[in-house]
Amino acid sequence: MFRSIRIGETGLNEVKGKMNMAKIRGFGLRDERNRGFTFVEVVIVVLVVAIMTVVALPAMNDFLRDETINVATDAVVTAVYYARTTAITTGVNHRVCFDTATDSFQVERYTGGIPPDETFEIVQDPVT
Repeated sequence: MFRSIRIGETGLNEVKGKMNMAKIRGFGLRDERNRGFTFVEVVIVVLVVAIMTVVALPAMNDFLRDETINVATDAVVTAVYYARTTAITTGVNHRVCFDTATDSFQVERYTGGIPPDETFEIVQDPVT
């Protein structure tokens, strides 16, 4: 199974010959000068990454838009639940007011009066 290689000039030539055959057959024996990537390989990788980025950008924009909507929805739902729960536990009317001019909302607590002269005060940051 194992074949011994003779020591000496003849053995050295035999080893060199086998190494040259391995290089010819493409067994990956490379000397120090052949390390690294070629310019063409680097350009191809950069182009592939650029194409993948261009394809992924629209999906990323959709994801960010959807996530913004989800965050806003969660804030409104939390405010409504807060107003409802606080009204039930304290026995004081609460309401959620939406301002379409500024695209905002706030929770208000009833402080007195009868319609149409009711007064409400703003509940500061009901989420926390």
